[in-house]
Amino acid sequence: ILCNSNKFILENNYPKKIDIVTSKPNLWYKNAAQVIKYKRKNKYAKIDDRFKKYFKSKIDVTFQNNLTCRFNGLVRLHGGRYDHFDNENFFSLRLKINNGHILNNNIFTFYIPPARGGNEEIFISHLFKELGILSPDTNYVKLNINGFGAKKYIFQERHSIPFLIKNKLIPSA
Repeated sequence: ILCNSNKFILENNYPKKIDIVTSKPNLWYKNAAQVIKYKRKNKYAKIDDRFKKYFKSKIDVTFQNNLTCRFNGLVRLHGGRYDHFDNENFFSLRLKINNGHILNNNIFTFYIPPARGGNEEIFISHLFKELGILSPDTNYVKLNINGFGAKKYIFQERHSIPFLIKNKLIPSA
């Protein structure tokens, strides 16, 4: 892993905490508030894509050995339905890291646990890996957004080219 211009070997080392600070927190929360407003009207409606725009962010990742790395990236709200939104401070997210990686991937989803069945999502992901079935790296992580108290999220890598390469598969067009 390249961390703050230094190279470190961190194989299979999930982060324990991630702090995300958006470059425009007022717009971030205005966007989230719009989603909550629509959720109150119809909790089963699909979330409009106009609320899923990316925001530039600074990402501090703290690993189990207390090494902290700072990355630049993009973050947006995630989820097609309102089960991904609890309140304006606790919702599922998508994260892209521009200048580094975690577990050899740079695209992740952070799910609020109720959106994915909590422990079941992590158990199934690890079970599939043990059985040799392609499965994304998945674990719990504490996530802090714009200084609000850290909450427990399900951290899951996205299926992407780095995911395929890491699993010895050849990406194709």
